[in-house]
Amino acid sequence: MKIRTKRKWLKNGFFLISAIALGLFTMSFSFGTSQGTLTFQPNPQNSIVQFKIRNLGKAVFGTFGKLQGDVSFDPSNIKKAKIDATVDISSINTGIKLRNKHLQSKEYFHAEEHPTIRIKSKTIQMVNSEKNTAKMNGVLIIKGIEKPLNIIFKFVKLDSGYILSSKFAIKRRDFNLGSKSTRTMKNKVEVYLDIMVN
Repeated sequence: MKIRTKRKWLKNGFFLISAIALGLFTMSFSFGTSQGTLTFQPNPQNSIVQFKIRNLGKAVFGTFGKLQGDVSFDPSNIKKAKIDATVDISSINTGIKLRNKHLQSKEYFHAEEHPTIRIKSKTIQMVNSEKNTAKMNGVLIIKGIEKPLNIIFKFVKLDSGYILSSKFAIKRRDFNLGSKSTRTMKNKVEVYLDIMVN
């Protein structure tokens, strides 16, 4: 009886240890922990990437639907935070199909040669922990042209992730988008980000 009990304990103990090890491995793989900072992916179904520009005196709005990337974020370990995300030019939507196609042409985003817009952080630092605001110093890459991008963003904790929100402006001519003239289409482009990562 003692030998059987011992064998049974060893057998059950082996499976218990294996299950724990497998669970720890799965958690590490799924959440991508890196020195206490969790890695998330953007949730495009619950995110908004919107822009606004004035054309012929009227505000024109557009969105990008295909969003992907990696976001490592933990307010308690903000120095380890990283953002690297892209949107597909092919997912642009201004509400007019002809305009969408035109914006993907060589004159604008040249989607055939430069299919994505990319935002990549270099450093992220806390601005105000009580107001949940942080600052990202990084780069914005459009049409193969890389420009510095320094923005303030707010973060809201969810059960399993965060919502990161920001509003900033860029100049379209910095990225050779559209005509050099700014009489018809203004140079300033306002960008609104409301990104869920989980």
